[in-house]
Amino acid sequence: MNWFKRMLLFVVWVSVCSACSKHQGGQVEKIAMKKHRIGRLMLDLPEEFVIDEGASTIIVPKQENPLQSKMRIEVISGHTNVQEFMAAVAERKSKLSKSGTEVENALKMSSVQPGHSILFRIMKVDDVYISELDCLAGEAYIRITANSYHGKFEQAEKSLLHFVSKIVQVDDATGDDFCIGPVCIKGANETESAEFVFRSTSRPDLRVDISVDTYKRDSDDALLTRMASEDSLVKVFDLKHRVLRKGEIMISDMHMQEWLGAAKMGKRDDELEYGFSLETVSSHPDTVKPFIHIEFVSGQYDKGGKKQPNSLNDAQALQMWDKITRSIQPVAK
Repeated sequence: MNWFKRMLLFVVWVSVCSACSKHQGGQVEKIAMKKHRIGRLMLDLPEEFVIDEGASTIIVPKQENPLQSKMRIEVISGHTNVQEFMAAVAERKSKLSKSGTEVENALKMSSVQPGHSILFRIMKVDDVYISELDCLAGEAYIRITANSYHGKFEQAEKSLLHFVSKIVQVDDATGDDFCIGPVCIKGANETESAEFVFRSTSRPDLRVDISVDTYKRDSDDALLTRMASEDSLVKVFDLKHRVLRKGEIMISDMHMQEWLGAAKMGKRDDELEYGFSLETVSSHPDTVKPFIHIEFVSGQYDKGGKKQPNSLNDAQALQMWDKITRSIQPVAK
């Protein structure tokens, strides 16, 4: 009898453990994670996620000149050799030459600069110019642009050439500088803003969008307030959805809100999509604690523009979300 009781208890224990490994809709899985630099923050993403080419940032460096233009930095490619770079900038020059007219979007100058970089000057209209510097930072092909007005393009170009010296490839020795994909911008800045898109290589329906900035957002309403309003997309489009979780949380001493939903989409409401959002609650973001907005979505279009079916269940989506968002932390100085 004692043997029978022990076996019965063992079966019950196994059943309980099996149930504990499931959560609202399916089996969870082990996820291998990889650390990423996002601005001056770090967070983990599943190894299957890679950054989309085209991550961009807008920087206003700390400087004595109050007329300094904003710098827009875009990562064209994270892995480019010198030959590929020279071919790409030649193609860029040809495109700029053909796309404008004498009075609008006109390429006025191109100049080879030291250190594998090319400077372009484009007249948008009248005395409004865009100065563009295409360059290599390690293996990263980056494009830096600055606008100028009243014909003051020389000042903008001088600032560009000085600013590019602050951009280096990310490595193990990178400190708490502002990072965008494979490169970081050394030193302090007045304002910082960046946007990143990560896509899964094994599940093409999955995407993570991340934005960080030091600007106060246009709306004073927090995430949960917006989602509960009559103007929210789930109400405007009367989406058949369910809320998996919502509420206030603290992550790395930052006050945040999250809203996690699942919706039935498509003509017959038979296409499941997850839409999770996380956002800081702060009226005064800065470079130490910036405004952060993260979105995790499934059942989306892949990079080639093809609609992909959802690849997750509730448990897997929640597990992946928690592993990503709970890993957010400032980079140690």
